Amino acid sequence: MDERTIELVKAAQEGNRYELAQLLHESYTTVYKYLLKLTLNEHEAQDITQDAMVKAIEKINSYNYEQSSFSTWLITIARNTFIDSTRKRKRFEKYKAESKIESHYKAQLLSLDDYLQNDELISYIRRLSPKLKAPIILKYGYDFSYKEIARYLRIPIGTVKSRISNGIKAMRKELKSYE
Repeated sequence: MDERTIELVKAAQEGNRYELAQLLHESYTTVYKYLLKLTLNEHEAQDITQDAMVKAIEKINSYNYEQSSFSTWLITIARNTFIDSTRKRKRFEKYKAESKIESHYKAQLLSLDDYLQNDELISYIRRLSPKLKAPIILKYGYDFSYKEIARYLRIPIGTVKSRISNGIKAMRKELKSYE
């Protein structure tokens, strides 16, 4: 690492904001290009670059120029910020998908409820096999989440979702046979 960068780092660690800004400004393009290769999306790369720069500002005092170059340290922060961002996005997408599925099932059950009195609905649920009945009762009777049902019944979440779907389909089929 060159002497100029070391001087900028030392000044930044001593609280010189101008030197810190200069240091990050000089490194911005490198970090952005690295993240652009990872994300393949300009806007996402810009957002993550900004987040990485904020983290670098927060952690500048933990940087030790004797252990690694400044660019290596900054790229490591950028990579970790990218990983965090990817995890958050995946969690959000999973939540969105589960919410969409849940609202779909609730809509199906509510539309069944429109056709049936409560006693009739209960009688249809009673006719289901225990494997289909339990998740439906826990989900709509006790408002358990898919995760809670899976834990309670000791089955995978995907199995919970398919059993709820299959149970609703079975009740719909039985309803149509009585119409």
